[in-house]
Amino acid sequence: MLRGHQTLFSNIFPSSIKRDSDRKGSRNVFIEQRDIALATRYYYYIHLRRKRYDDTLSDLEKEFFLTADVIVTRLTPYVDFIKELNQRNINVVSIRRQYPNWNWII
Repeated sequence: MLRGHQTLFSNIFPSSIKRDSDRKGSRNVFIEQRDIALATRYYYYIHLRRKRYDDTLSDLEKEFFLTADVIVTRLTPYVDFIKELNQRNINVVSIRRQYPNWNWII
């Protein structure tokens, strides 16, 4: 049973979440997707917005609730991905389709 299920739902509503009993404690399920979004946002600030490196890290800290050191560590494996975005010259319109929930103003 999920934590807080009885407290919040009092067993009134049936659970639509199926828990995989083999994967207990899988708290890092979305890290790769988050890191790809972080790399895309980094590309946006550096290449499309032409922001300075330190300003970009500051903005990413606020958006992803991570420190600058963690951001740099998480972006390091995605250097090739960022280079590919740059080589393909990805524009804001195509990024907006992938991540419509962020503000992509140029």
